[in-house]
Amino acid sequence: MRYGLFLILAIVVFQNGYSQSGKELYKSENLRITQLTDNTFIHESYLRIKGFGKYGSNGLVFMNSSEVAVYDTPVNDIASKELIDWIKNYLNSKIEAVIVTHSHEDCMGG
Repeated sequence: MRYGLFLILAIVVFQNGYSQSGKELYKSENLRITQLTDNTFIHESYLRIKGFGKYGSNGLVFMNSSEVAVYDTPVNDIASKELIDWIKNYLNSKIEAVIVTHSHEDCMGG
């Protein structure tokens, strides 16, 4: 039941999109984290596509108390490590679930 609530929230957030006007909490060359609500955050990492350039890929972090569910991982290990460190140090939380919404490099690369 607990993970069902996480999934429903993710679907609602992704269906409605998100506003770039959220509060940016973290930014590096590899990762950007924007707060949507008290408990939801968008993480954006970047693929480099030959002939196209930099391509942004989004995922969701949902926090419930001191537990976190991550929807789609960043695109590579470096950005994933940054996200894990941010969750641990900024949110003081533990990742309890990682949910991959589809099997493309942009959401399960790291």
